[in-house]
Amino acid sequence: MALTLKIENTEVGHTFDAAYAKITSFHGMIPPDPDDETVVGFNVDFYATLEARQNNSRPIHRMNFHTSLPVGDFMPGLYNYLKSLPEFTGAEDA
Repeated sequence: MALTLKIENTEVGHTFDAAYAKITSFHGMIPPDPDDETVVGFNVDFYATLEARQNNSRPIHRMNFHTSLPVGDFMPGLYNYLKSLPEFTGAEDA
């Protein structure tokens, strides 16, 4: 599971029309008060293309996110959260 999208502001200073974005790690933070939401933090690595990811190339960009624990399936929930953000406008499932 991953997303493809156009990304313009990368650490390598280049635009990629079909970058491959994959959640590469996540962790949960259980609140001390049971009435508070559980929060998930996760990293998304961006690769120039799917082929670059498959060849173990270095990521061209990384972003960090935090959100409440998704309802339903965990990973699809995180990707759906990403697709709701302005940075992921036009992202497609890969």
